[in-house]
Amino acid sequence: MKKFYQTVAVISDQDGWTIMLDNKPVKTPTRQNLSVPNVALAQAIADEWSAQYDKIVPATMPLTQLAMTALDRVSEVREQILETLTTYARHDLLCYRTPLPADWLARQRAVWDPVVERLQRDYGFGLMIDYGLGDIEQPAESLAKIQDWLGQRDDWQLSALQVLIPTLGSVGLGCAVFDGWLTAAQASEAAMLEELYQNEHWGTEPEAVERRQGMMQEVDNCCRFLFLLSPVAVISSAH
Repeated sequence: MKKFYQTVAVISDQDGWTIMLDNKPVKTPTRQNLSVPNVALAQAIADEWSAQYDKIVPATMPLTQLAMTALDRVSEVREQILETLTTYARHDLLCYRTPLPADWLARQRAVWDPVVERLQRDYGFGLMIDYGLGDIEQPAESLAKIQDWLGQRDDWQLSALQVLIPTLGSVGLGCAVFDGWLTAAQASEAAMLEELYQNEHWGTEPEAVERRQGMMQEVDNCCRFLFLLSPVAVISSAH
């Protein structure tokens, strides 16, 4: 789409903080005003619009996309999103281990075990680990606790988590990133552990590098969105 505006601004109104183009509110696909909960996120989204040149390129506006999803989609299909994300816990990559070779098993344990153990200790998410090839039947109690944890997130947070968890292939890693005890880079490395191990032994293909970079960028975008929703970001933006 060709760029159609000259100025970008943020105003405070009854809906929160609204992004304005030439003194008119940005509209979501369902024709809602693009209004967000705080000034920090609003300013970051406004920066995305300001950075557009001759054409508007949505791929360069991840915060805008996440905000529009929160406004247009999450509240409408919230229960479906919770069910879908909980399903990732049934097949969480942290739980599927390969016993051989020995150095690969050691790598899995070194990186993944601390996450699984903390999920059990701090959240009560008791996930089963298996070294075979079959599906794991995760405890119903753990799945219920995971769904409850997800259900406590608001629509804005769920907008990021519904991208973050599938990208990482892990509810556990998504939870760790959300609560800040793993960085985006650490979680991405944990999610790509097998690929990184294979690259060390058999080399790296350009397609794999591109895929890995894309994944890390997606995770980083979600982390930034979540940070901008936090009180810390709001305080920082005021100084």
